[in-house]
Amino acid sequence: MLDSIPCGDETLRSQQETIPFISVIIPVRNAVEWIGETLTSVLSLDYPSERIEIIVVDDASTDNSEDIIFQALAGSCVPWQLHRSRRGGVSAARNLGLESSKGDWIQFLDADDLLAPEKLRVQTAVAATAPQDVAVVYSPWTELSPGWSGALSVRTPDLGSDAVARLLMTENFIATGSQLFRRNWLAKVNGFDERHNLIEDVDLALRIAMQGGRFLLAESRKPLFFYRRHPNSVSQMWPIKFVEGCVRNARMTQNYWLERQGTILKDQKKLLLLVYGNALRFLFVHDRVKFDDLLTHVLELEPRYRPVSPPMLHLASLLFGYPTAEKIALYYRRLKGREN
Repeated sequence: MLDSIPCGDETLRSQQETIPFISVIIPVRNAVEWIGETLTSVLSLDYPSERIEIIVVDDASTDNSEDIIFQALAGSCVPWQLHRSRRGGVSAARNLGLESSKGDWIQFLDADDLLAPEKLRVQTAVAATAPQDVAVVYSPWTELSPGWSGALSVRTPDLGSDAVARLLMTENFIATGSQLFRRNWLAKVNGFDERHNLIEDVDLALRIAMQGGRFLLAESRKPLFFYRRHPNSVSQMWPIKFVEGCVRNARMTQNYWLERQGTILKDQKKLLLLVYGNALRFLFVHDRVKFDDLLTHVLELEPRYRPVSPPMLHLASLLFGYPTAEKIALYYRRLKGREN
């Protein structure tokens, strides 16, 4: 482990003791193209340097990421640490950083994403007075197009009073870096599940919600977090594993509802079937064995399962049965030159 010496005087530090202390944890794996810009966004935060620390975990990079990290952080007034780990994946790297941190609230940040300058100031204003059952404070975020050529639409998840259900909805996806996690809630659920490195963030959020942790929106008129999508993103490189992660989270939720209620309510079944249905369509093209396994599970949940959309697939399913309808749809897409 390597770290810097923090700047600032004791008088200023004592005046800021009431401001939440934040640990920014950044896992890095071959991010030489982006890690410098990411660290610059952290160092540019409108937040007292005495109430923040940066913990970088290098997950066995083989490029020059470490050189860029030292260049970005050398001489910084923000205390920082660099840890090296064997290639254990993003979940293990985040947990390692968490073990080394001392913040009351935790900011996880991937090595290719950015924070808005006011991100921590806006969210800690809410976090500082939030009840103890508030586990996560989150804010609007946006996805940036390749090359950072411009922002796409701003996303403001709405978790309402039923976070477990709403976390399964695509429109309510909360990007990891858009959140601020209360430390004791991360401890309560044992942090990230190190078996998973795709959709592991939704897994964590679901487990927190299932334990009773609340998600509180810190409102902002503009996004406070910027997610970079690019061809080397894990979700882009491993689409089948991404879909499997979505199914895994839905099945965990289904089991939670069954254990808690003894049954699956109508609206809950509808939501589960939507998640499973999207996965079935993908797997039919890319992995028929996994398609068959998932369809068996879906039919146990709803023996008369028929996809509700697209309308032509629904109609074909009514006429010919669901698997045959998928064959017809795939044949049609191939005629049109669209495999997926």
